[in-house]
Amino acid sequence: MSEYADYNDFISLDSSSDDEGRLKPMKYPEFCRERDMLSPKLVLGTTFATVQDFRDLMREVAIRKGYDLFFIKNDGDRITVRCRDNCGWRVHASYVKGKEKFQVKTLRHPKHSCSRLRKND
Repeated sequence: MSEYADYNDFISLDSSSDDEGRLKPMKYPEFCRERDMLSPKLVLGTTFATVQDFRDLMREVAIRKGYDLFFIKNDGDRITVRCRDNCGWRVHASYVKGKEKFQVKTLRHPKHSCSRLRKND
C-alpha cells in the first residue's frame, strides 16, 4: 500500500482534519528532475520547485506516453492541461499560498482512455 492516497476519476486537493477538527499536515510527493524525468508520471499533490519544472514534465509525459496534450492556461501562476482527444484527462496546478512551491491541485481521469499517438507533429 502506498503512503499516498489512491485517487480515482475526478480528484482535487482539500483540507484534511483529525477527530478534533484541527487541520493536519499532508505529505505530498516532491518532483525531482533527475529521477522523475526518466519515468514521468503525474500524481495529485506533487509539488514542484518551479512552474517550469511542471511544464517540462507535461511535455515529457506527452512525448513518452504518446498523448496530445493542450495547455488551456499557461501563465506564471497556474497551468491547466487537457487531452486534445477529449478523453476527459485534465490536470490543473498552481502556486501554493505562503510557500514557494507549485503543486498539482486537480487531476481528472488520471488514466487516458484515448489511443496513443504514433507521431508527434
